[in-house]
Amino acid sequence: YYTAIIKEIDTQPFTSGSGSFNYIGYNDEKMLAVYSTIHNTNAWKLVISVQESQAFDQLISVMNFIDWAIIISLLSLISFAFIYANTLTKPIVKLTEVFGRAEKGDLSVVADTSVKNELGVAAQGFNRMLNEIKNLTFVDPVTQVPNYRSYLLDAHRLTREHSSKQFYVVVLSIDDFKKI
Repeated sequence: YYTAIIKEIDTQPFTSGSGSFNYIGYNDEKMLAVYSTIHNTNAWKLVISVQESQAFDQLISVMNFIDWAIIISLLSLISFAFIYANTLTKPIVKLTEVFGRAEKGDLSVVADTSVKNELGVAAQGFNRMLNEIKNLTFVDPVTQVPNYRSYLLDAHRLTREHSSKQFYVVVLSIDDFKKI
């Protein structure tokens, strides 16, 4: 069989101590031969010859497994990153919108406190702060009676809702009320 291999290839393959070469086998099959010198002999060679397709089947199978594992891992990582980003960014965007509306003077906004993380805590603090601002804006801090700004809002709302009715306004003013 060795002579058949030698006849099929162009050059002498066994010039070094070990190596490999390709050749065409009996049934026109692509073959792979691996050889090595056997120690303590008169340069005898051990030659193992297999079909090329069989030689790499296991390696190709492992490489395909690794490829699929990488693809699945990347898809899982992308999905996790997308879900994680949405759970963080959506509440941040909503909170930013609420802050913007409050900054423009809309004191009726309420931040979503259902988020169970630091953003929910921040929303709770914002709601408490906004309630305090509303209280300071529309209620006299000493008497706890609605003030002039509250009157303007209520008057505007009432005239809009009951445009056919007449309203009367009574204004009481006490000079130097702070002394009392």
